[in-house]
Amino acid sequence: MEATLDVQNIAYCTLDIEGSRVPPTMNFVDTIFIQDGFAIPIPVLQMILNDQRGTLSEDMNLQDGTLVTIKLAKTREKTVTRKFRVFSFKKETTAAGPKLVVTCILDAPKWTAGVFTESFRGTSSSIMGQLAARAGLKYDGPTSTDDVMTWLNVNKTRSAFSEDVAMRGYGSNQTCMARLVTMDYELKYKDLFDVLKKEPKWSMLQNTAEGAAKATPVVIRETQDASSAGFGT
Repeated sequence: MEATLDVQNIAYCTLDIEGSRVPPTMNFVDTIFIQDGFAIPIPVLQMILNDQRGTLSEDMNLQDGTLVTIKLAKTREKTVTRKFRVFSFKKETTAAGPKLVVTCILDAPKWTAGVFTESFRGTSSSIMGQLAARAGLKYDGPTSTDDVMTWLNVNKTRSAFSEDVAMRGYGSNQTCMARLVTMDYELKYKDLFDVLKKEPKWSMLQNTAEGAAKATPVVIRETQDASSAGFGT
């Protein structure tokens, strides 16, 4: 049974936890946070669930590897289905009551879990494309890079091996190659300098008129400090 949140023209979300009956309560979910990026090997879903009786993990039969399916968008018609696997969970006691914090990773076992011994010949961009295909991911990267060689994956996950490839990828003296996997099952391999030259696609606004945005505006209603570097989410 899935839990559904539908706030007209603001957010639509459904949450289904494999083999679990979602409690029939209006405030079951406290927070849902999905994160991907260059510093994260695999997209992460973190859910903070209200656990008033302290028995939610047992009631829902949560285990490592439990499949979590989430659909999330602004409206029902635009939802995208994403699947994650439970990586860990813990109970916390807060001023607002007991919470269950569930951390999940994107369901891509051929990328994160399987250990392989593989040999490739070609450029780093072609190798990334082959790794994505073997792991069941889409690929977005340069057509070519200037680094033809033999690449050996010796008993590593494709996630770890792709990081090794990216660190040694070479386009020119003016490139800095990096890779990431998005929450939409896409491996991106990009030159960071080239990415930073482009205009932003989104402007995050808090208490600011949308007319001040230089790109597609995203209105943020609440922020909190998330890092010692001062970046807020």
